Parts: sequence; structure tokens; C-alpha cells
Amino acid sequence: MLLVRIIVTGDAATRDQVIRATNRQTAVTDASLRATDDVQRQIENYFLTKGWYYDRRKNFYKNDGKDVSRIIGIPFLGAAVTAMGLARPDQSRGKPSSLLKNDEDYKQVFNPSIDLEIYLWAAKLQRRVDGFIVSDAANATIAERSNLKFHLSMLIVDRLNGGPVKRPRQLRELASPDASLTDEKIDALFTKLKRWSAEYLETEGIILERAAKTQRFTEYLLRRAAEERSGLKITS
Repeated sequence: MLLVRIIVTGDAATRDQVIRATNRQTAVTDASLRATDDVQRQIENYFLTKGWYYDRRKNFYKNDGKDVSRIIGIPFLGAAVTAMGLARPDQSRGKPSSLLKNDEDYKQVFNPSIDLEIYLWAAKLQRRVDGFIVSDAANATIAERSNLKFHLSMLIVDRLNGGPVKRPRQLRELASPDASLTDEKIDALFTKLKRWSAEYLETEGIILERAAKTQRFTEYLLRRAAEERSGLKITS
């Protein structure tokens, strides 16, 4: 005997509620369970109005033939906003899954009070950083490519804002005018990041993969950025 339950609905919100309420017998990723939240659907709808695709349902837009360079997943966006909006790239690098598991961490990043344009701005900036860091211009080692992309995003925001951002809502001042740095300034900032990282690793006697996952390293980078910024007028 096999129980089969068929529910027919054209309402996306109702469908998501059914999925979340009944899918308990097979392994479901944290991102998939979060995908049914109202804020996730709001982000998806906003992205669509801007010609971007928020992959609330994994591979939905890829399977639909959309441009993969404009598809953003839940874990990716969460890590980007954590790095830029909370100044915690160490969490983005070291504990990306904890963001979706822990309700308190999740609500700091995915919250209805956060303007939707912030999410798209952060996604676009992180995608740009990801592309830069693997380019020939970055001249990055494999370890630097793997471990410093979120730290670079944080430092870009720090430079644009004139200091670190501690709450995602603060990104509104950057997202609204679509603030950014030129390619040349991103390159120069990454060169400094590589130098600061090398000095830190030599002093601490650890490898980059371990350092990148610690808040201590993040705080060190913010101190160096503040010293570099001191007395200078920041321009984009």
C-alpha cells in the first residue's frame, strides 16, 4: 500500500507552504527549506524586475535557460551580505552553512526590513569580485582566490563607506546610487590586501586558509584599512 497525496494549486505561496510542511522524509538542504520564506520570494521577484534571477529553487532558472552569469543562489547572497553588511567575511568563508541553520544569524541577513535593492547590489558586487579575483589582473595564488574574495568585498565596502558597515541596512547609502570602485582601484586595494595578509601570516605563523576563517584576521584587516584611509578623502 502506498499513500499518494495530490495537491493542485496555482498559488506559489501556498505551494511553498505545502512543500515546507510535508517534506520531512527525505534530506532537504537548509537553503531549500529557507526558500519558502516570504523574504526569499520578495528577493526573487525584485531580481526579476531588474533582469537578474534569484535561484530560490535550486537550478530553476538554469534549467529554464537563463543567463548563468545573472543567476544568484541563496547561499551565495547570504555569504555576500554577511561579508559586506556585517563585516564578517570570516563567517562567509568559514561557516557559510551556519547562516541558514541558525535563525538569529539568518534574520540578520534575510530580513523584510532590509531594502531589496541592497540584496541585488551586494550580489552584483560579489559577482564582480569573484570575476576579478580569478583574472590575470589579480595575479592571485590559488589560496588567495579561495580565501580572500569575501575579505576583498568587505574592504571595498569599507572604502566606499569610509568605514566598516555593521548592519546590512547601512548598505542602502551605497546601493541606492549603485556605488562602486573602478577596476584600477579594486586592483590596488587587492594588492594591499595581499600584502597585509602576507604580513599577518608571517607574524602569526599560520596559513591563509586558517586565518581567513577567523574574526581576528578580519579585525586586523579593518585596522589596516583604517590606517590607510586616515587623512585621505575617499573617492569612487
